[in-house]
Amino acid sequence: MSLKVRLGMTDGNLASHIRALEALGYIVSRKQVVENRPQTIFSITNIGRQAFMDHVDALELFLRSHTLRLEAQAAEDEQKEVSW
Repeated sequence: MSLKVRLGMTDGNLASHIRALEALGYIVSRKQVVENRPQTIFSITNIGRQAFMDHVDALELFLRSHTLRLEAQAAEDEQKEVSW
C-alpha cells in the first residue's frame, strides 16, 4: 500500500509534507526502479527520530498536566456537591 493511500493524502499535500521533513533533515529519500516502476523509499534520520521523541514527550507532558487539572476540577466539583 502506498504512503499516499495509507495517509489519505493528495499527491500535492504529501509532496509538500515530504519536502518540509526533508528540509528539516528529519527524513531522507532514496529513489529506485522495481519491475520497471519507480519507487521511493523514505527513512527517518537520527535527527528526525529525536524530534519525534521530543514531540511525543511534549504530548505526554501536556496530557499528564491536563489530566491532573481535570482530576482536580472533578474533585473540587465533588466537594461542592457534598457540601450542599
